Amino acid sequence: MQLTTVLKLRHNRADGKYYIHSQNDLYQVDQWIKFLLPGGWALIFLWHAWASFFSLVGTWVLAPVTWVEEYWGWGRGNDEALERQRALKVKEWKWLDADGRSGSEVVRESELKGKLIG
Repeated sequence: MQLTTVLKLRHNRADGKYYIHSQNDLYQVDQWIKFLLPGGWALIFLWHAWASFFSLVGTWVLAPVTWVEEYWGWGRGNDEALERQRALKVKEWKWLDADGRSGSEVVRESELKGKLIG
């Protein structure tokens, strides 16, 4: 039986480590379907095989589009923003936590929690 765990991490700037903020455990579809429909794992297996087949066919059929985007410049829409980011000094970079919040937001929240607990 397989179990997928989703962790939300918080960065502690004091020691530079990430700590678990919350945890969510998820069973794989082919595992919980056994409880709903005996033999349902076969349907899930066929669905995965079907999706894999069409992924491979799509990759093969659309390979020319990828080639054109890479070699003729269609995929360069974000170059200007990327160059602007590279030109910034390190102090001006915007660092985000693992869940998309800025470092100052994380520090403020942890300080508030510390005041409430202490």
